[in-house]
Amino acid sequence: MPYFIRAKTYYRYAEQQLRAAEDALDQGDLAGACQRAKEAVEKALRALWSIVEFEAPEQKPSVEEILSQIERAVEPTMARELRRAWRKIEDLSSKGLDQDKVKEVIAQARFVVRNTREILEPLIGPPESPKKRPFLL
Repeated sequence: MPYFIRAKTYYRYAEQQLRAAEDALDQGDLAGACQRAKEAVEKALRALWSIVEFEAPEQKPSVEEILSQIERAVEPTMARELRRAWRKIEDLSSKGLDQDKVKEVIAQARFVVRNTREILEPLIGPPESPKKRPFLL
C-alpha cells in the first residue's frame, strides 16, 4: 500500500479513536476513554511515521520507536511537542484515573491528532466538510 494511503488510513483511525474516547468519557467509562485516547495518539503517530517509511515493515514499531525517529517526519519543535504529549498521557494514565486526568489525556490526544491533520493535509487533502443540502425554491 502506498505510504500516503497508509498515512490517511492511520489518520482516520486516529480520528475514530478520539471520537470513541470522547464518547466513552461522556458515558463515564474512564478506563475506556483513556485507552481509546492513547490508541488515537498511537494511530496519529503511525500516520506521521508512514510518510517517511515508504515500505511497510514486517513488524510495526512501538510508539517509543516511532517517537525516537519522529524528526524524520516533522519539525524538531513539533517532535518535542509530540513526545511531551505522549509522556504526559503515559504519566496521567499510569496513575489512578479520575475525570480530570482523563479529560487531560483526551486534550493531549486531541492536540496530537489535530497537529497530525495539519502536517498531513498536503498529502491527504483538507478535512471533509459536512455535505450541504441543495437550495430548493
